Amino acid sequence: MFGTSSNAPSAARAGVEWQEKLTRGFERGSLWSVIIFGADEMRPSDAIRLHRAEIHSVVERHGARNPRVFGSVLHGHDTEASDLDLLVDPIEGRTTLASLVRIKRDIETLTGVKTDVLTPMALNERFRLAVLAQAMPL
Repeated sequence: MFGTSSNAPSAARAGVEWQEKLTRGFERGSLWSVIIFGADEMRPSDAIRLHRAEIHSVVERHGARNPRVFGSVLHGHDTEASDLDLLVDPIEGRTTLASLVRIKRDIETLTGVKTDVLTPMALNERFRLAVLAQAMPL
């Protein structure tokens, strides 16, 4: 029989789950993640694809330039649990630790993806040259 009470709890549960996904997406500030990915976690590479221009603007607004990706995103191994590893060039007299924290915060708010923002000199000496050679511009 159509619409039996045995189906009602599962339909109600599905509605609540979707509502929770929408809420998580809106809390992260990313309408696109709600529309395209159903508010589930997204891979950093997807976040870059969706928000490339905005990420550039965030970096420039906070006194840095030349955003580049490295790590799992660069190698195509990123998952929903991966973070976005971003390398930026500081601008003398403008880039401060506080501005790097603002870049991190704004990109995380925009994309919903945990982000690490580093300058070349913040990279460990042992792998700095390799990262600088491989990092790709956004």
